[in-house]
Amino acid sequence: MKPWETERDCGAWFDEQTELRCLIERHCAGGHLCGYVEVPTWHPLYRADCDDPRVQALDVHGGVTFAGQAGDRWLLGFDCAHLGDLSPYMPEQFWWPGAVYRTWSYAAEQCRQLAKQLAAMA
Repeated sequence: MKPWETERDCGAWFDEQTELRCLIERHCAGGHLCGYVEVPTWHPLYRADCDDPRVQALDVHGGVTFAGQAGDRWLLGFDCAHLGDLSPYMPEQFWWPGAVYRTWSYAAEQCRQLAKQLAAMA
């Protein structure tokens, strides 16, 4: 079986090191994973958008591609659908030669790295 056939489609947890909430969701059209970290109201990047130089400076897979509200939460996030990434729900003729599927473990590690950077800014 392929990883995307056995992995969860979504999940959330609190990072033990930073105590920030992390989330992963599978994109419904592409099948790739997207990761997010909740930005607390007291944080300097609360309500910051993707164009903010401080957000652009964050080092995460493909850069921060999402900054927005989800319910009453502000999230910063990334996606695993960049050049060289495999989006499994896309027709195979659109897969790049040598593309890599970014697994749940990979996305979770990227969430932890993003949370660590956000915690260091607080």
